[in-house]
Amino acid sequence: MLGIDDPQLVDGATPPGGDAGDGCHGTSLVKVCIVPGPTDPLVLANDATIDTDTDARCGNFGGLCVFAGTSVAVDAGITVTVRGTRPFVLVATEGDATIDGTLDLASSRGGALGAGADATSCLIGTPPQTSGGGFGASYIGAGGNGGAGAAGSGGIAAIASDIVRFAGGCPGGAGSGGELGGDGGGAVYILGETGISVRGKINASGAGGSGGAGSVGGGGGGSGGMIGLEAPAISIAGTAAVFANGGGGGEGGNGSVQGSAGEDAVSAVAPARGGSGATAAGGDGGNGAAGATGALPGGTAVNNGGGGGGGGGAGVVWVIGVLDSTGVISPAPLP
Repeated sequence: MLGIDDPQLVDGATPPGGDAGDGCHGTSLVKVCIVPGPTDPLVLANDATIDTDTDARCGNFGGLCVFAGTSVAVDAGITVTVRGTRPFVLVATEGDATIDGTLDLASSRGGALGAGADATSCLIGTPPQTSGGGFGASYIGAGGNGGAGAAGSGGIAAIASDIVRFAGGCPGGAGSGGELGGDGGGAVYILGETGISVRGKINASGAGGSGGAGSVGGGGGGSGGMIGLEAPAISIAGTAAVFANGGGGGEGGNGSVQGSAGEDAVSAVAPARGGSGATAAGGDGGNGAAGATGALPGGTAVNNGGGGGGGGGAGVVWVIGVLDSTGVISPAPLP
């Protein structure tokens, strides 16, 4: 059975249990107290990248970056990319939070991490032995084990967490030759005083693992991160996608041939595929988790190949309020 971590009160001045009348918002994993509150709407109308470590709009909220307005809107047709070490919080203090565009907190292989990804609270699996594939990262969903190589066993994924906290996803394990695992997805929590409407996309998914270079194992996929939605009424339209899926594991290598990298999780529906096809002897990478389908283990090598990296496990979509959804939510919402 899942439990929840203590909620994060982020101004340190007002005790938990407050409401909008005293400047506090949120009843579950995050409670944000903003005194004095904003007087204008927050409208994100252009493509932008927000760095939660350096953006002055984050305010003085310690370990979180908090953007607030009387209402909040991410306009249609734009992408707001959120990076940095601090998780991201959007607060509509008087009205609705509306996401018509894309809110991107996903991590990508070789690129930037989603905001708050690779959290210190992550459970770490067992590394592979010689030529084995790295473990896929676990979060709320378990990652896939790494595949065995010709000369050693694959990494063992950590158990899935039974505690939900506001934190980003977890990194996949390195392959036996140090091939990097994928990073976990980021973390975002949206608080709407009257409601939340999503007609666009929110992605907090994990990255794919690297392929093995030489007869060594591929890296494991990163897990999905966290998306929190809290409001009296929450609407996910038929065109919308809210997802925190796992990345694919990397393919094991063979001699001078490097294995293929696992895919980043860019689809709300289709699993990120593990790397495959570059070598005849390296094990295939495992697919990442998506929807009701869990992460797959890496494939076993043949001859002198390296094992495939395991797929990344599912993150969490945390919904507090009355949900009306005809869109895609992956994995299925909790609690």
